[in-house]
Amino acid sequence: MQSSLFDLGPLAFDRTFSRLQRIHLDETAWIDVVPGWVNGSDALFQGLVEALRWAQRTRFLYEQHRIEPRLTAGWHAGRGTPLEPPLLEEMRAALSDRYGVRFDSAGFNLYR
Repeated sequence: MQSSLFDLGPLAFDRTFSRLQRIHLDETAWIDVVPGWVNGSDALFQGLVEALRWAQRTRFLYEQHRIEPRLTAGWHAGRGTPLEPPLLEEMRAALSDRYGVRFDSAGFNLYR
């Protein structure tokens, strides 16, 4: 991992989405970009690398089972376990509130 030179602050995120920029792709599609939404992302990433239960999967592709080039982990609200670390749960709640949709799962990919 190459650490950031500019993200040395405490682990936090902007609950207000104050720097949000909406990019319209067409009349029905858009992307929201929020520069600097997460502070301390290097620490968050390192914590996830150490804490998640990573697994390598295979995928049927081109008539063969092939090993995926990444490790994956997942979380789903239906399992009854909290999203860890607690900051991720706060981020999930803020995104759910902002977009009016209950985000009930998260997928993590670790490319090596």
